Amino acid sequence: MTLDSVALLSKLETDLSHTTAKIYRPDSVEFNEIAQCFIHKPVRTPAVVRPRTADDVASVMQFCLRNKAGFTVRSGGYDCAARTRVDGALVIDMRDMNQVTVSEDKGSATVGGGILHGDLARALGEEGLATPVGNVASLGYTGWSTLGGYGPLSSGYGLGVDQILGAKTVNARGEIQTASEELLVGIRGGGGSLGIITELTIKVYPLDKVRDDINGRTGVDSLLTRRYYSSQMLSSIILYESSNLEGTITTYNQHYEHLLATQELSDCLQLQPTITQIPKMGTVFGVMLTWHGENKEEGYAWIESFAKAGTCVMKATQETTLAEVLKERDNLVTWPSYGRLVTLNLRQLTERTIAVLARHCPNAPGVGFIFSFKPRHKIRSLRLELEINTAIPESCLANERLEWGSRIKADLEVEDTDNILESSYIALGSHEVNLKRVYGQHYSTLMTLKEKYDPDNIFKHTVPRLAPVGVGRRTLEV
Repeated sequence: MTLDSVALLSKLETDLSHTTAKIYRPDSVEFNEIAQCFIHKPVRTPAVVRPRTADDVASVMQFCLRNKAGFTVRSGGYDCAARTRVDGALVIDMRDMNQVTVSEDKGSATVGGGILHGDLARALGEEGLATPVGNVASLGYTGWSTLGGYGPLSSGYGLGVDQILGAKTVNARGEIQTASEELLVGIRGGGGSLGIITELTIKVYPLDKVRDDINGRTGVDSLLTRRYYSSQMLSSIILYESSNLEGTITTYNQHYEHLLATQELSDCLQLQPTITQIPKMGTVFGVMLTWHGENKEEGYAWIESFAKAGTCVMKATQETTLAEVLKERDNLVTWPSYGRLVTLNLRQLTERTIAVLARHCPNAPGVGFIFSFKPRHKIRSLRLELEINTAIPESCLANERLEWGSRIKADLEVEDTDNILESSYIALGSHEVNLKRVYGQHYSTLMTLKEKYDPDNIFKHTVPRLAPVGVGRRTLEV
């Protein structure tokens, strides 16, 4: 008996009639739009349920448990390995749970498990606050933050996962619970593998005020470390002459490495170098730069510095807000796209890596973003995350693009082996990724929590996909 039976779907509607959840059947007018994710995946989705409260989520979970119905949980739909949808599984779409409640002291906020980055940035901005968010408005905050979380404010405030103070979940028995400190350890990095996250409490930071460190504490006794933040930020796109792509990237990287060696890069500065195919321009190297400090003159100086990191052919800079930056970057994303993203974490951008990229990038099938580099000059010890974009709007080129991306990854692994770190960004990885390498010393901790909080692997369609050793043993403790 499965959810694609008419009888069981009817039972779902009956069981949820007392809730505020809305059910979208495959024959609903809105179904295709509601079910669509960033990466297209041809699967049979029995229904999409959009709960509005934690009680709604608990009711859906209890229905699934009673009827042995498979389900997936969606907070945005940007899973770039297309794992948000699973054939035959009900979709629990959290996007209607999008509330934002700021604490009285404005040091934290409680957000719904389906809040999108654009909505969060806008709601906090209206309160004169901010928190690290991702790069596009329609990305789901919960999945992003609990699996790492990198974005325009990361150099100043840390990753999304660093902001999580508390959580509420619906556990493997369909019960609402406040996460203990033990469970929070698993949520911070383990995503939704231990329960459906209905609410997160996160750190937020005042804008137009002084703060003295990454935790947002204010004061007058730390004059050397104080930074100034404004609700307005600078956003700039710089493109370089790229007829000699290898030379252009090399020159930029030398400029960046020189700055690292000779002066401290500001924690107000965020860089995202990219390689893009632009009609009539061809394959072009550039950088998306944001500055979120109050001292705009310093921000403009940094923009000019990076404009000189090559032969600049375009520089578009504006004073804007974080919410507007995310909205504009959303316009660069095409739904649906076909393929996926692949990531590698590198120690640095070496001559060998640059040579591989320069060799392959002009031959990329399709148009749009090819590569995105995410240097992390203020975040722990990780230096560079490299995203290979094999997701494109043209379905007819999807297989060719994926093969192209696979060749690049293979060449990098062979030609620059010692430069590649063992771990990768789990949110963009595949189910075949080696989780022991990704989590390192924390893998055993996460698996212990999985066996305790989800021993029967109820949350099996999650990122990461964990399989507890004791499947079949119901020893859940809360």
